[in-house]
Amino acid sequence: MRARELLAELAEKADLPADIAAGLPTMELCGFREFSLEPHDGLVEYSRERISMESTVGRVSVVGENLTIRRMNRQRITVAGQLRAVELQEGGHG
Repeated sequence: MRARELLAELAEKADLPADIAAGLPTMELCGFREFSLEPHDGLVEYSRERISMESTVGRVSVVGENLTIRRMNRQRITVAGQLRAVELQEGGHG
């Protein structure tokens, strides 16, 4: 069993949020206008049509039109614009 799966199972038994206990990122989607990722490990690609960032589970890409970074700090990044898709590519370091 992978460490992340074991932590998720233990968190469930302790009635804790499994994703947080396992070190998984939290992704929030607000309609088709805003996407947030916490924590992130930095930008990989930035254009008006695609913004990609690394996370503990792999690369996360937001695809759309007129994309901008609304907020970004060491933990959280928020992308705004006309969102069309969120793509996940497995292969993180966690």
